[in-house]
Amino acid sequence: MKESKKQIKAQVVNEVQKQFANKVAKLETSLNYQKTCVKELYNENRELRKENNKLKEENQTFKLKVEQYNEWVERLQDFCNLPENERKQAFESYLDSMKAKASKDKSITHFMNMIDHVSSLFIC
Repeated sequence: MKESKKQIKAQVVNEVQKQFANKVAKLETSLNYQKTCVKELYNENRELRKENNKLKEENQTFKLKVEQYNEWVERLQDFCNLPENERKQAFESYLDSMKAKASKDKSITHFMNMIDHVSSLFIC
């Protein structure tokens, strides 16, 4: 039996529609997969940036500590290279400054305790 033009046309239209629907479905699947990949990469990138910032801060802290240690080593070497009498004088002046600082800290602590005691009398 011979098919009419309308039947052939309808059959071709149906085949083209199926092919188009298959292509659209494949593209949608691909798009969904790519969206998932992009989200995962975005999240991974965000975590890496956080870690990078944390490591930068840590690195900066370590650099400051290294600078402090280098300064301390230089001062210690300068102190050790001093002649004996100058070294004794420098050490004595250091001890005097430490005693003065301790005395000042002790006075401040006593003063703060007194203020706390007086203020506690007014609060009650």
